[in-house]
Amino acid sequence: EGIITHYVGIQQDMTEHELLEDQLRQSQKMEALGTLVGGIAHDFNNMLAGITGNLYLAKQYSKENPRVLQKLSNVESLSYRAADMVQQLLTFARKDRVSMKQLPFTPFVKETVKLLESAIPENIALHQIICADSLFIKGDGTQIHQVLLNLINNACDALEGRPEPSITVSLKPLQVDKAFIGKHMGFATG
Repeated sequence: EGIITHYVGIQQDMTEHELLEDQLRQSQKMEALGTLVGGIAHDFNNMLAGITGNLYLAKQYSKENPRVLQKLSNVESLSYRAADMVQQLLTFARKDRVSMKQLPFTPFVKETVKLLESAIPENIALHQIICADSLFIKGDGTQIHQVLLNLINNACDALEGRPEPSITVSLKPLQVDKAFIGKHMGFATG
């Protein structure tokens, strides 16, 4: 007869639905990023090929000047690392598998620090205290190089405006005991 006699209310927790929507948006962003990176990577690799080709020629002309030759070799190594970083971006964007390999960490750190010497400002002293042990690790060389590069860059930024700035890279084995495990989850003794 047109008279309201009862009400029905329906409640639903939308938290899971909102989480799924967020995941879908993130997935769409990652797909767009992958497409963008893929498009840029080809052009960027072509530029890097041109750079490394010209570096090769410049090294041929600079054989009499070892200091210039060393600087050109450093730039060449950084160019190859840039190509590895493009591959790393593609891996991230496409969610490809990371290439985990056994690496002798000590020579890897020494080589990375040597390359970084030419990349940091000249007023910052870079020191190394690297043990003689090989210290094998399992990891992706490109990603580990990126971590070391980021650490050094952050250290350089932190030293801005300081008198006599200096960075020390130290590598030594650590004996993990029960006290260490008590403070840090996910480790085993040894």
